[in-house]
Amino acid sequence: MSYKLVKSSNFIRAAKKFVNKHPDLAIELNDTLQTLMTDIYDNKLKTHKLKGDMKDFWSCSINYDYRIAFQLVQAIDEETGEEVESILLVNMGSHDEVY
Repeated sequence: MSYKLVKSSNFIRAAKKFVNKHPDLAIELNDTLQTLMTDIYDNKLKTHKLKGDMKDFWSCSINYDYRIAFQLVQAIDEETGEEVESILLVNMGSHDEVY
């Protein structure tokens, strides 16, 4: 199953800050997003459901130090007008920045 990625304004800000601070990890971030679109449970992502205040969210790993927090949602495909399974990218950064 393929998912559509929807980027929140918070995620966009965090991603810009991340790439400016870690330009060497831009390709790794892009690879993670591509994998997330095709298989959210790919072993290299280490995808897991969060708990507590973030119980409606999931997390995956960019690498050992950095994470992406997201929600599984329904969104409208702009081309077809149909509802599609989507991933709402909420935040990214180090463990402490995301959680």
